[in-house]
Amino acid sequence: MNKCEKFNVFKILQVICLIFIFRISNSFCEVSTYPSTSRKCIGKHQMPLNETNLEIREKSWEPFAFDNFDVILSAAELKNSEDNLFVEFSYEDGRVPIIYGGPLKEYGNFTLARIYWHWLEKSQPQNDLGAIKFPVALHLIFYDTKYESLDVAGEKGSTIIALAFSFKVVRTTELPFFIEIVQLLQNLRMPDTFDFLPFDTLPSVADILKGKLGDYYSYHGTTYSTVCLNDVLWFEFMAPLEIGVDFVQQMGYLEASDGTPLMEKLNKHYTPQGPVIKSFGSNGVPRWNMMSGMPIFFITLIIHLTRCGQ
Repeated sequence: MNKCEKFNVFKILQVICLIFIFRISNSFCEVSTYPSTSRKCIGKHQMPLNETNLEIREKSWEPFAFDNFDVILSAAELKNSEDNLFVEFSYEDGRVPIIYGGPLKEYGNFTLARIYWHWLEKSQPQNDLGAIKFPVALHLIFYDTKYESLDVAGEKGSTIIALAFSFKVVRTTELPFFIEIVQLLQNLRMPDTFDFLPFDTLPSVADILKGKLGDYYSYHGTTYSTVCLNDVLWFEFMAPLEIGVDFVQQMGYLEASDGTPLMEKLNKHYTPQGPVIKSFGSNGVPRWNMMSGMPIFFITLIIHLTRCGQ
């Protein structure tokens, strides 16, 4: 190997090392893109999120990782709790859904605790049936696997993870979970009532979400539902879940403890004031990734090969 060849190999390795160092340092800097936790009990942004007057920072993460999201529930109870509609569930052999990785890499692993419908304030939900408004979102709440329950995690000041999905009203939905519970909603019109999903129709979490875990907004708050905690990390997904008109109609009949429609019991919170991270995570590949360093690599290579050829 002559002097020129040795020089080129050295320069190529140098560029590769610089790209690698840039990737590592960038991943460390990602932690600081989230705002510090506020001492005020703040809630969440309305859905779908309006970027106007918000500080938006784009960031691409590795994809979330999931365990047991395809496991079928062993039992599921749907309940009108006077404040909201939620699902209590159980799994056999402790195979509860767990989420981790991607934007949660620095936080740890999180266990699914509850699923509930959240009534939105001044929402403009997406739909293709313009006269129908459905100011409701679906929330999935997770707590750190180091703790035995959501309550214990909250008491310890641990970060709570909340996945939020808006709805799009369509004439018919292809999501089996929402088709099945339409019949149950007729039995939940009065407050503090409940019913069980038939055993042969029990879904998995993957059945409920149907691949909607793609692009999202994320930010810190301190509230989920009506509970004020130390830190709630919200992930609001851009792709809505499609529900049928019959589901919306049945939800409209649900009553709160004072006899008013449950959907009018809006949860009003302080709006988070920190920056919102906008992530395009549907393909699971950060957009800058290695490819962002490849032009530098090839330009450097060409320059040095040209010099050697002179």
